[in-house]
Amino acid sequence: MVFLYDVELLNKRPGLFKYRANELLNFIKEFEMGEFYRKKVLDHLNNPVTHYLIKSIEDGKDLTENQIKSDPALRLAAYEYRIQQIESLIIELLRYQNWIAKPFQHDKSCV
Repeated sequence: MVFLYDVELLNKRPGLFKYRANELLNFIKEFEMGEFYRKKVLDHLNNPVTHYLIKSIEDGKDLTENQIKSDPALRLAAYEYRIQQIESLIIELLRYQNWIAKPFQHDKSCV
């Protein structure tokens, strides 16, 4: 997930950003309820400005999508919000996992 913190990666090397994002999404999909959370993370990856706009409206700020896109500070805030939301979703996903280890069973055919 470190790639999310590299703000310039999306602009300078979009192919690498997409590759790493797909790796994260494929990893998430492997967990219990992974497909549900994969879709939510994908939405945040694809729509950081929209999600930040919704948050801003909920916070009582009168912003538009164009303001966020054109203002570097607001755009950065949208990307930072995206990171927070993705991290929160992954933490939430981990809570649904069954982390009880299964007892080791020796394979007698390997003796």
